[in-house]
Amino acid sequence: MKQVFFILVVLMILASCGNIDKKTIPDDELKENQYIGEWQTIEGKYIFEAALKIDSNHNFTYEGGACLLHFSSEGSWIIIDDTLIINSFDCEECRYLSKFSEIGEIVVIIENETSIKISHPKSTSIEDCEPAYPDEEYVIFNQEKFLIKDSVLTYIQKTDNSCRINDEKNNFIRKQK
Repeated sequence: MKQVFFILVVLMILASCGNIDKKTIPDDELKENQYIGEWQTIEGKYIFEAALKIDSNHNFTYEGGACLLHFSSEGSWIIIDDTLIINSFDCEECRYLSKFSEIGEIVVIIENETSIKISHPKSTSIEDCEPAYPDEEYVIFNQEKFLIKDSVLTYIQKTDNSCRINDEKNNFIRKQK
């Protein structure tokens, strides 16, 4: 009986030795780690492709395009609770601006019965400037929120004073290596 007790004590001591060097990762760091990496738009969900790169220094880059349009952005991010919140830096060069929530949206203007014009109302990053490359836009992220839901980085669309999860537009999956 003493031998069994002695063996159990020795096994418990040996088992606890392995835990001395292990570090526990704080919950905040675990939450951040799930967002860090490269994300890409979900194929077939929208007319363009884009990549969102989230780094461990709390910065991001966003680039994409389709046909004759290229867009990009860069900025910073934070996590509050389980929500990723992204904000763009100010654009210091003359570029057309688009809000992230409105990428790809167009306005159809009917001038008369035979004339239809498709337009995208654009402002510029610098007042009264003329962008050198009209097909390049800077995307503004303004308190844009995302959650990870079923392995998808899901955009929470702003509507009036409330938010709703938009499962069709501006969602991302982790880029496969």
